[in-house]
Amino acid sequence: MGRFKRKARAIAEAMGIPQEIYTHGSRVTAVGMRRLHVENHGGLTALSPDTVGIRVREGTLTVRGRSLSVCELTAAHCVVEGEVLGVYLD
Repeated sequence: MGRFKRKARAIAEAMGIPQEIYTHGSRVTAVGMRRLHVENHGGLTALSPDTVGIRVREGTLTVRGRSLSVCELTAAHCVVEGEVLGVYLD
């Protein structure tokens, strides 16, 4: 890691900025078993009532469940609702 990146990382950590912000990584938050928030995504790769595929920097996030739907989709985040049975990173 370069000197500039190390300094920027140290400053961000000292300010309490979450790592996802300065590394452009994805953040996945489950709200119970009925809602999933994904921040910093790259779009959808699959959409059906039992599978939602979401492109993230680390690969493809696959949400499996029943009666799944994407209730909100913006460039910044994606919200999946339904009965979430599993979340997998491929």
